[in-house]
Amino acid sequence: MSEPRIRALALCVFHHQGKILVNQFVDADTQQTLFRPLGGGIDFGEHSAQAIVREVQEELGQSINNLRLIGTLESLFVYDGKPGHEIVQVYDACFEDATVYQRAQLDAQESDGAP
Repeated sequence: MSEPRIRALALCVFHHQGKILVNQFVDADTQQTLFRPLGGGIDFGEHSAQAIVREVQEELGQSINNLRLIGTLESLFVYDGKPGHEIVQVYDACFEDATVYQRAQLDAQESDGAP
């Protein structure tokens, strides 16, 4: 069993016309529906802004611009029956391809191939 650790994350809200972009998923333990902005873990030696650019490219195949830091959050939570602790750099940005905003939903893919 791995030792508990604090995870460093970078997430991006993509605020546009009063809405933000989130991923919807279900906690398998509680069956609660959850929502979270796009992004992911910050790799060692990587700035959080670089992590956002990389994660959006990996997950959506999209380029972004006008990246700006909104703030930092600390999150203590339980997910899938396990405690978690994250320090999160929260960003806003724009998609370079403006047609992305016209879509009702975007199909994303994790680096392990999971949708």
